[in-house]
Amino acid sequence: MTAYPARMYRDPSKIAEENEIAALRRQKRKHSNPFEELPMTADDLLHNWARGEWAGDYPWPLPPNRCASAEGDYQAPSDLDQPDPPPPPINWDLHRLVHAYYTNLARMHQRILQAEYTRRHEFGDLSKNARQEKAGRILGMGVHKYRAILDEMKADIEARWRKR
Repeated sequence: MTAYPARMYRDPSKIAEENEIAALRRQKRKHSNPFEELPMTADDLLHNWARGEWAGDYPWPLPPNRCASAEGDYQAPSDLDQPDPPPPPINWDLHRLVHAYYTNLARMHQRILQAEYTRRHEFGDLSKNARQEKAGRILGMGVHKYRAILDEMKADIEARWRKR
């Protein structure tokens, strides 16, 4: 009779214990706050801030969401597709942290954050480099100074997040 290594056969009580520990870990991950465990970069914090700035009701009436057909129930083919996935949730504590930093900045620095995050759509489909060059020209500074100020602000925001 051949002898098999002991590691091939595991003790059933240990298997049950390992399964129980794994189930507890899954349950903890499912019910925990995702913002607490993830390391946040300055970009993550600033994108969260930008989503918070754009959140809320529109100050103007929205267009009708259906066609004014005779039947009143016409649906455009685009409405029959799968709905868009919901946007990531806004962490309002982190939004307040970044917004407090933003309100204490000089106007020029505020404009840089606006160009990079909250008003990015105004630059169309430009690449990151082209968008930064154009924003720098609009603000009256070179692209190297623009990037240096942006990097400095990102480092400040990350430092504030780590200190909180």
